[in-house]
Amino acid sequence: MKKNKFVMPTLTSSRKILQLIQKNSLISRADIAECLGITRAGVTAAVNIMIQKNMIEEAGEVPNNSSSVHKGRRRVLLRINENYRFVIGAVVEEYFVSIGISNLRGAVIAKKFMTLSDNSTTDSILDFIKNSYRDIISENCIDEKMILGMGIGITPVMRNYMNIPVSNCEPDFSHIREYISEYISCPVICGCSVAMSAAANMDFRSDIECRSGNEVFLQCGKRYSLLVICNNNLTEEFVPYSDMIERCIVNTAPESGNGSVKSEITHSAITDKVKKIYSAENTPYLYKITDGRKTDVTIYKIAEAAENNDIKVAEIYKHSLEMLGILINNLVCTNYANRIVLHNMNVINENNIDTLKKIIEKNYGKDIAEKIVLSGINAENSFLGGCAYAIRKLFYGM
Repeated sequence: MKKNKFVMPTLTSSRKILQLIQKNSLISRADIAECLGITRAGVTAAVNIMIQKNMIEEAGEVPNNSSSVHKGRRRVLLRINENYRFVIGAVVEEYFVSIGISNLRGAVIAKKFMTLSDNSTTDSILDFIKNSYRDIISENCIDEKMILGMGIGITPVMRNYMNIPVSNCEPDFSHIREYISEYISCPVICGCSVAMSAAANMDFRSDIECRSGNEVFLQCGKRYSLLVICNNNLTEEFVPYSDMIERCIVNTAPESGNGSVKSEITHSAITDKVKKIYSAENTPYLYKITDGRKTDVTIYKIAEAAENNDIKVAEIYKHSLEMLGILINNLVCTNYANRIVLHNMNVINENNIDTLKKIIEKNYGKDIAEKIVLSGINAENSFLGGCAYAIRKLFYGM
């Protein structure tokens, strides 16, 4: 019988091993060899090098009650050393900038936050990121050599605001990257914050089963964005088209507009509908909490009024949830999704998500409603998207 020839580990094989450990959280050398089709000697050599570098560590033997039965001594499980390096993430959203530092598992070490105003400029945003980086490093006594890199995410609606050129749907972040790189020594990568938030929701959750199959990531704000994650992989070439979801039809008989997501269930669309009927008689609760000023009507106050039985406001709000339900059902069915993550929904939270789920269960079935989960990333922790993206690119080579 011809023996397999021993092959020295390469950067590619090492990254594949890291990716496999990341996907499974815990895995043995033998299982790595079987999954990747590499000799056990080759896996052992690569693993030993990574252990020496503190990139990975042994986490004990496979439990006795394991369903897998192997001859010989029990296999030793491997896991990522989550404190091997730290990462910096920064995300620029419509109303705020979030920056912070985490380890390789997304455990937050420190963070800073800035609310944007009408006076905010590109320079002030970049200065905040630059200065916050220095402060975080200094305040937490972190050696810069321990920083793997920085991931900066910018939401699509901020591209014009920050003078980011777009060619063939591809944004050019080079001037952002070059500016920040002048002040920090670690690698800087930039990208779309939607993709980064999707990555953070996938990578920093504890349940392993969510890393296989399809997952729909739906982000809402001034605009809707959609990404589909297949087996823990983001399809990068589709990211520039994430806002195409706004053209999907959710109302076949609209009173105005074309019945699309953009004209029916974006925050501005819902707010405009309420403003059309706004008065002390039609919307008494909303009128009271806005002191009779139509300009003070926001999506948050609309949600508050609906929850306090402001009848006509509640009707519009409920109809919006019904149309969101149509969108969710169609996305789950057409993408064969195991789950759908609602991110940055703002008015959909742990207190009222049951209302949305009940609407969906009634109209489309309990199995669809059970696939809905809220994003684990809030405004102040949005920087974790940048961290996840940097880890994927710079550590796992994904």
